[in-house]
Amino acid sequence: MTTEPAPSWSAYWEEPAHRQRVTVEARDYVARLRAALPLRPVDRVLDFGCGCGHAVELLAPAVAGIGYWDAAADMLRATSYRVARFPTAFPVDLARPSPLGAFGRFDLILVNGVVQYMGRDELRRWMSRWRTLLAPAGRIVLSDIPPPDASTVGEVFGLLRFAAQHRFLARAVRDGVTDAHRYSRQRGETCLTRWLPDEIVALAANNGLDAVVMPENLTHRAGRFTVVVQ
Repeated sequence: MTTEPAPSWSAYWEEPAHRQRVTVEARDYVARLRAALPLRPVDRVLDFGCGCGHAVELLAPAVAGIGYWDAAADMLRATSYRVARFPTAFPVDLARPSPLGAFGRFDLILVNGVVQYMGRDELRRWMSRWRTLLAPAGRIVLSDIPPPDASTVGEVFGLLRFAAQHRFLARAVRDGVTDAHRYSRQRGETCLTRWLPDEIVALAANNGLDAVVMPENLTHRAGRFTVVVQ
């Protein structure tokens, strides 16, 4: 007797498609990140949940090394293609018990727009794993996390404002129709996890880590939040 695998959000991300929104949002996110947490040329960074690699591409020239990982194989392939010209960028195989090799631990682990796609037990396991990957004084940045009271309507209008500011409103509306259909279909199979900031702080404390909720989220979605763990 075979058992059907549990529904997973990774399947949703196995169909990477270019969206102008994703490119612009990555630039906005990296700008906010660098303003809030200045990067050093010697820093070693891991982009956990790298998507199509837009943030990796932007950060690769600024740091000593940037590893990338994603649960979706198509996303990893897209990232590898996008950043092939950067000697500082490299894939990290987190399926291995000891994936670091000669590179060493990371000064910064970026987890942007990922936590809501994890169940609570899954995030507990990853928090423990991330701790083993951190260099002394290293930080984990969990960003773009929707709380339980996040407004879907508010986020839609926020995205439209963002698109208008960056001059791709018509494209955002057109792409949004297609994306909304796929997204709602996946939501029927797999629920998002809503987190309170205090839950993330407590989860970090259970792993011997300190966590601070930032005054503003590191993306344009003002109704979401960011936590820095170290």
